[in-house]
Amino acid sequence: MKFKIKRDFYDWESNVKRLAGGELEITEERYAELADNIASNGVAISDVLEKILPEPEFLEED
Repeated sequence: MKFKIKRDFYDWESNVKRLAGGELEITEERYAELADNIASNGVAISDVLEKILPEPEFLEED
């Protein structure tokens, strides 16, 4: 899963500050952990991360 960082936050597991505007690729399990950690500080995960949807693949016509 790939996300755009909307708001700075400290990633305790990776021991790094994630900055707004950056991108983060994580597993669903790690996303759930982050959501719980961020929620424990009274912040919704949707205020911090925005899922990046994969680009649709178009087939070219011959």
